[in-house]
Amino acid sequence: YVNSEQENGIIVAVNYYNRTGMRTKADSLKLVAIKKFPKGDFSYSNAIEKLNATSDCNEQLKFGRTVSTRFSDRDLSMLYGKVANEAAKNKDCRTIKDAIDKIKDQSYRYYVIPSIAETLLTAGERNTPCIQELLQQLLKEYKSHLSDKMIKEQSPNFLLPDLKGNQVSLASLKGKTVIIDFWATWCKPCLESFPGMQRAVERYKNDEKVAFLFLNTAERGSDDPKPRIEKLLTDHGYTFTVLMDRRNAEDKKYEVSNGFGVTALPSKYIIDKEGFIRFKIAGSSGGPAFINEEIKMIVELLNN
Repeated sequence: YVNSEQENGIIVAVNYYNRTGMRTKADSLKLVAIKKFPKGDFSYSNAIEKLNATSDCNEQLKFGRTVSTRFSDRDLSMLYGKVANEAAKNKDCRTIKDAIDKIKDQSYRYYVIPSIAETLLTAGERNTPCIQELLQQLLKEYKSHLSDKMIKEQSPNFLLPDLKGNQVSLASLKGKTVIIDFWATWCKPCLESFPGMQRAVERYKNDEKVAFLFLNTAERGSDDPKPRIEKLLTDHGYTFTVLMDRRNAEDKKYEVSNGFGVTALPSKYIIDKEGFIRFKIAGSSGGPAFINEEIKMIVELLNN
């Protein structure tokens, strides 16, 4: 593998040396691979590391052009997303736009837009008119992207207890747009998304057409998670309606999350007023400001 004529072979050798604590050999072999395969994975990773070490956004953009020319067959969304975020901090509208334009046809574009939009949304009134216009264009594009991902599947019904033991059914919320957030106390991305979800809850707290359910599921261990959940809500001031998923005694699966086909946490399922699943969103994109904005986009798409 060390002398392989294919980079994949050298990758195996590097992984072996790293796993066995022989980091010096691994690093030396990486340098060999970079020279031997100038457009390979190690060369690309090395270029990205150099880009990350460059703090000036104009230098990043310049270096990014070099990287994109050499690695023209790769998706460079993450690279230019970083450039755009650095430029946003400096209120450099031209560089932000240039970076975004560079990934207009890249498949991972919609993975980096939330991060860029979060930076711009957080700046708020401090944005220049140029940047504010660019932000609105990004949000409009992302909303169109969400619209393209809209589905229509019959939602399973469920009846689950809240933290006080009151039974809540999905059927009782028919006529409303229902945002169901599947989460667990051990899930770091779930907890990181909660400040944004709280903003969304606050936005719609007086809107009788919108409801939020935070469905706790897939907990680990044999202890009762309710005390942890109650402490979490109290400590952070979250005003969530939390429902407790049931675990089947025979197959050990959590009934509601399994019925919805949840495979990752957090996962948000948005149900329309007729009881159909219209969106499935796995994971969490952006920060609090963007999460709040994304929920707003979804509600507008379903209620307008």
